[in-house]
Amino acid sequence: LSICKRLAEMMGGSITVSSELGKGSTFRVALPFGRVAQEPRADRDKFRHLRALVADDEPEVCQHIALLLGKLGVRCDWTDNGYEALAKAERAQDESDPYALCLGDWKMPFLDGVETTRRLREVAPGAAVVLMSGYDMTDVEEKAKEVGARAVLTKPLFESTLADLLE
Repeated sequence: LSICKRLAEMMGGSITVSSELGKGSTFRVALPFGRVAQEPRADRDKFRHLRALVADDEPEVCQHIALLLGKLGVRCDWTDNGYEALAKAERAQDESDPYALCLGDWKMPFLDGVETTRRLREVAPGAAVVLMSGYDMTDVEEKAKEVGARAVLTKPLFESTLADLLE
């Protein structure tokens, strides 16, 4: 409670207690938060020319990232495995509509993110390949860079994270 009191005071607030014998205690924390001006969103037209591919063995993650990229104006496809990601990337190259960005999960069954990245660098040499994971990536970062990953991101991803990446 003393730590909470100090933190509340440091933020310009207070903490109070009311207690009634046999009934219990009520603690109230009051913090003076005001409205914050909304951050300007990334200009959708700025990224409209980009096409992205997401590969993650969890379809919900793919759909979420595709939704976020779509909000930024990026055309996005997704798949739940590395083999299909390679096939899609090769098809996109053949159709002269290549992916500018490929996001791949580090831990996928059959073909993991590191190997998928290595192969994507051959199939789609112009694409920026980014690995992502919900795990601590310290051990994988060096290996990811060795195979050509442009960056390593920690999930969950947010619109602001993707906008910064695209910048």
